[in-house]
Amino acid sequence: MLVSERLTVGQITFILRAAIQVLTFGGLLLIPYIILASSPRVASLRTHDTVNRILSKYTATKTAALWIIEALRGRNTDPILPRRLLLAILLSFLLGVFSSISDLGFLGLYACPTAGPSTLDKPSSITSRELAAVAINASMALDTDPATVTAYRCDYAGEFQFEVGVNRYVTERACQSWHNSTFADSAFFSGLNMTDSDVLIPRQLRKYAHKDGDLRLNSYYIGPGTKRIQESTISNGVMISPHDMGFKAVFGVPQLGPQARVSFNEAMALEVEMGCMDLGIYTRRDYDDSSIGGSFDIFATDSSWRKYHGPRDLYDILSKAVDDYRTYYRPLFNESSIDSRGSLVLDGGNFTFLSSMASIEGGLFGIRQTPVEDYTMIGGIMNDCARAIHEKFGIELINGDYYGRLGAPAMCNMLSISGSTASEGYVYQGLSRMVCATTTQLNLVSTVIETTAEGQVNLTAFDRLPSDLNYVHASLFDAIPSDDGGHIWAEYKPIERYTLNPNPSSQSQHYVLQRPSYSSFRSIGAGSAGGIITCAGDAMLGLGGLWTADYGAIRVLDEGTRQISFDPSMITKWGGGVGASFIQESIAFNGWAAYQSVSIQVESTGGGVATCYSGLYVLGFAPLLVASLVVIGWMVFILVASGGVSALRYGKQLEELYSGMSPFWGVVCPTTRAQDAYLFWEDEYPAGPQLALAKSGIPNDV
Repeated sequence: MLVSERLTVGQITFILRAAIQVLTFGGLLLIPYIILASSPRVASLRTHDTVNRILSKYTATKTAALWIIEALRGRNTDPILPRRLLLAILLSFLLGVFSSISDLGFLGLYACPTAGPSTLDKPSSITSRELAAVAINASMALDTDPATVTAYRCDYAGEFQFEVGVNRYVTERACQSWHNSTFADSAFFSGLNMTDSDVLIPRQLRKYAHKDGDLRLNSYYIGPGTKRIQESTISNGVMISPHDMGFKAVFGVPQLGPQARVSFNEAMALEVEMGCMDLGIYTRRDYDDSSIGGSFDIFATDSSWRKYHGPRDLYDILSKAVDDYRTYYRPLFNESSIDSRGSLVLDGGNFTFLSSMASIEGGLFGIRQTPVEDYTMIGGIMNDCARAIHEKFGIELINGDYYGRLGAPAMCNMLSISGSTASEGYVYQGLSRMVCATTTQLNLVSTVIETTAEGQVNLTAFDRLPSDLNYVHASLFDAIPSDDGGHIWAEYKPIERYTLNPNPSSQSQHYVLQRPSYSSFRSIGAGSAGGIITCAGDAMLGLGGLWTADYGAIRVLDEGTRQISFDPSMITKWGGGVGASFIQESIAFNGWAAYQSVSIQVESTGGGVATCYSGLYVLGFAPLLVASLVVIGWMVFILVASGGVSALRYGKQLEELYSGMSPFWGVVCPTTRAQDAYLFWEDEYPAGPQLALAKSGIPNDV
């Protein structure tokens, strides 16, 4: 039977105890009146003695309290104040009070879950060689033998010049310490630290079939799946947690069942954050306007358009990019078209495609400018945005990296939200353009991951730890013979490796360079997972090809055809889901590394319900405990210092004589036996009813 969903066990116990106290004291208050009303006017001394004893019990607290007050105020009629008796009576009075107060101690009781049995597990729950082999095969493309796929590892690299022709040289970062094998070699992955990116493996991996040079290359897919990940999940040894400004990923996590918890003192975590700022340039079309080309662009000039959602550190950078965009585009709008809301209209019409379905689109719009000029300006602004991010977060470009990639570098981009909205009684198709940016961090963290009874994954603790980040970049290149007898210098996806090591004197955040996520075709290179995890930020910006089939399904938002608010938070949340999907689809934890790693303790949080206690409430029992210790100590003192057992025996005799009417009878009629006497209540006294002798007892000498 359910008692309460809100009250704790202690609170329920306290309420019941309080109710019992009220009923008990209420009964004790009324019982004396019932006894007195039921007592005979004429009865034996024993009956009167019994009634006297009972009523003395019910009135003892009141009588003791009055006597204590009189004694403390010096109004006691005894010749000498019996101080020890005063302390003893005060102690007996306080014991009753403290007994009632002790009910407060029950408030500390509450029901709490207890952990079930703990188990030892491995990343991705790979606990045997067989499972490790299955995991390796699952990361390969269909019908691919892992023994045919080369596994590359580089410990350190340096810059070297290579001659590629007469007086022609190329500078490359070449690996100076190689370790090569295949993905079928389990020993190649033993001894790896779990905070080393080489414990990860690309998905859909296979040997590159079109071999032109001497290198053994791999091909693999990098890109998001068909659905965004919108809730925390554990997949292939990676815990991925999307949020409204990006996502977090923790590597090396076991597959957890319901009601389980795993804690990591040190784990490698990927953090990608996204910020978007409204550009204040919109496209709108009336649903009911059947004319062709009925949409038009609006340039907002009032202050209400600048809305932002994302990390605080990106606000100033995106503000600068937005201002540069607006400066470039404003001359295209007719200044004389400004309306009461401060909006300008684009001259010459608009050719932007609008959709009634809420979705994420590209940011460019159909102005009557040459595409080359438009792309050049956009690329320049995005270059400046990327450069500002690199400078702010201390991200260094390495050999082969440069600004000026067509469209935008892998840090900033223009995106837009398309869909329907309602305003002033009309329903419109609309599009709102925004400038967005992402940053990527690889950090050492202390974290706790839990699952609920329904299996929902929660990241309950996530604390960055000071650490050193070591980065190895080794170019993968080859000289391919050409038809004219020379060589063609070819570069492929490099070897990239990140390792984290704890260092109390180092920083706790490490921003890294983001890589392009060419998701519209398979990547060719070493198959280095370190170079894949840094592509997620680029994918969240749609730079890998927002219009490609890779993004076809995930561009559509859950709002569908419902009216939307076109808020920047919609894009940043979408980006977090895309980035999480990118990680899930592009990498997994290496099966061999997982099997040979140190075991991880997994705690069960579904062991049952127990009773726990909040320590502060133990103070409710303290007064009664102290008083009880005083009573025990006093009794020990009596036994030791006041005659021991004989003193107790004498006190036992006095207990019977002190109770009821025995003391009075010995004074009033000492020559007769009390058990044979009869007493009655005499009403004819000025002070009220008094007991009078109705029949004397038999003399003591008979």
